[in-house]
Amino acid sequence: MSPVKIHKIVSAVLLLFGLSIFLAGCPSEEPKSELVKKQQIGVIVSDGRDLNTQIIKKTMDRRLKKDKVQLIWLDSENDAAKEQENASALLKRKVDVVVLQPVEETGAASLVGQLKQEKIKVITLGKMPPNTPLDGHISPDYSCAGDLQAQFVLNTLAQGRTPSGNIGDSTQEGQNNGEKGASQGGSTEQQGSRERPLNSTVLLLRGPQEDRVSAEASAASLSVLATNSSVGVKVREIPIGDTAQIDSKTLEYLTESSEMPGFVLTNEPQVGESVLKYLLQEGRDNQVITVGLGGGRDTAMALAGGRHNAEVDTMPEVVANQICDAAIAMSEGEHWSYDRLVNNGDYQVPLRLTPVRLILPENAFLLEERWGSLKDPAAKIGQENPSEEKKQGGTGSQSSGGSSQGSQGGMTTTVTIKTAEGKTYEMKIDGTVQSIESKQEGASQGEGGGQGQGGSGGSGGKSATVGG
Repeated sequence: MSPVKIHKIVSAVLLLFGLSIFLAGCPSEEPKSELVKKQQIGVIVSDGRDLNTQIIKKTMDRRLKKDKVQLIWLDSENDAAKEQENASALLKRKVDVVVLQPVEETGAASLVGQLKQEKIKVITLGKMPPNTPLDGHISPDYSCAGDLQAQFVLNTLAQGRTPSGNIGDSTQEGQNNGEKGASQGGSTEQQGSRERPLNSTVLLLRGPQEDRVSAEASAASLSVLATNSSVGVKVREIPIGDTAQIDSKTLEYLTESSEMPGFVLTNEPQVGESVLKYLLQEGRDNQVITVGLGGGRDTAMALAGGRHNAEVDTMPEVVANQICDAAIAMSEGEHWSYDRLVNNGDYQVPLRLTPVRLILPENAFLLEERWGSLKDPAAKIGQENPSEEKKQGGTGSQSSGGSSQGSQGGMTTTVTIKTAEGKTYEMKIDGTVQSIESKQEGASQGEGGGQGQGGSGGSGGKSATVGG
């Protein structure tokens, strides 16, 4: 065999040997990329039923899928014991970051300590556990929210009417027109309680003292209201959680004086809904100016329908995106762009405040991107069809009948009677109501309500047909 052939054979063998080594190394490289741990962000919320919280979840889901980050969402159901279980579950999952919305601020401190011992980054949402080493805190600017609420009150008092002009028209011309309308039996929707000077008494219904969210908003509101010496403020505390207790306390505080307050400010969504429910059921929504904070879709519909005066929107979509920015940066060991450091006992905590905005009936359309159409006048708060009751407002006794349209064989009619004093009475009657007769004594003429379609009958034995 010639030297040239031997050289070629040796070269080929060496080449094959080198390739075999290279290829043998490749399989060990591929699994290495598969073993890279996917980032995990755990979120523990205090109450998953809250509609704004649900918007935060929806926004985070969409965002983190794009960023290929796993989201683990857990609901504590307003139970501190459940919150501890959720934290233990995330410890076992070895998540990179935990976003915690505490059920109770003080009780969450030990839970945060457990997470920090396992080198898990912790971001709190809304409420900040005192004297706790947190990696970040994200919250709507509740101080600004309280400021906006109180400034709305002062602006309304200065104007003498709400932005829609439906309360507080105390001009002599309005009073004369009201008397004229009442004497002629015409529509009195703009008369009565609407045409009076604005009551400058403010009832502030706040959450518990230990609730930092409510404390910040309340302090800001009181500071602004204190700049006007003519404004009288009553502050009442309502425990949060149990709906029946909230309704009971709301009713107690709204009716503790002989005269209703001119304004009711709330900084807890549950309390705001309870206030609207009572006022709408009693037909007194025209007598009180309501200003809420963080309400859901039903509140937005009441606002768009003119049955609620102002709401501070906490913009949950913005909150969700800020949470994602912070959590992703921390999981990757990168700098998080926060606003400033705040003192929290022995620790300083990076803080990010998210913007809030004041929503009035005329710009309620801004909420449609979140909740969909708000044009349906039948908000669920307080009544079946509040727009119809609105049409029937006025002086004198009035009655209205509404049929529960089931099958023809088992129809039930609900008859609603509303008095000039703002009281509402309801009764259910089996079958179809053919007519309702309204009689008044001591007044020349008044209104009898129709079927909820604005039909009217006079007093003195006249009847209005409502069914059949």
